[in-house]
Amino acid sequence: MTVSLYWWARVAAAAALLAASSLARSADIPAEHASPDESYWYASLHGGIIFSEDWDDDWDNEDIALEFDDGWRIGGSIGYSLSSIFAIEGEVSYMQQESNPDLAAPPALVAVDCCDDGDFWIVTGMVNLVAGKVIADRVRPYVGAGVGLAHVSFKDVDLPAFDLDDSDLVFAAQGFAGLDFMVGQLFAIGARYRVLHLDDLEFKSGGQSSHDIDPDLIQSVEAVFTLGF
Repeated sequence: MTVSLYWWARVAAAAALLAASSLARSADIPAEHASPDESYWYASLHGGIIFSEDWDDDWDNEDIALEFDDGWRIGGSIGYSLSSIFAIEGEVSYMQQESNPDLAAPPALVAVDCCDDGDFWIVTGMVNLVAGKVIADRVRPYVGAGVGLAHVSFKDVDLPAFDLDDSDLVFAAQGFAGLDFMVGQLFAIGARYRVLHLDDLEFKSGGQSSHDIDPDLIQSVEAVFTLGF
């Protein structure tokens, strides 16, 4: 009986040493690799308001201003969380505004009030890098930046000298910052502020006049819904 108890004691001690050794090794694993839940796919939808802005237009060597009213934007993205902090995503967005060219000194054949309520829209395809961290178990502040392409279309009042019914494809870059509130383990709602930059645009009007446009930064605020899977 004494020998049996001694044998079992040695087995228990060996098991305890093995468990302690395993725990010690696992403690050396970085936190971002220890939890499989930190790497996952997600999808998000966003929608919000674009703030008005003014763009400079060199119209056949005549300087005019393109004034834009407040507009709206919608979009979505598919992303992959690389770790507890970083994620990469692909995003597609659609934006629309109305324009009012400021023709205080209009070229010949164009009335001062010729061009109210022109339609203007942008479709972007972007690749974003996002960095954020969950704090207080429920709140995730984040920042991000992205690059891609923008297809910009402009349609205005149909006049011989000013008919901006044309489009251009240009490089685009953006930066954004937001705040997510975790409703569940993989679902969040939040808000985001975004700034979008477009390269210079070149348009031809119906009368073959040229427009060399320098876009201003496009600013927006959005509601964001995110679902992990």
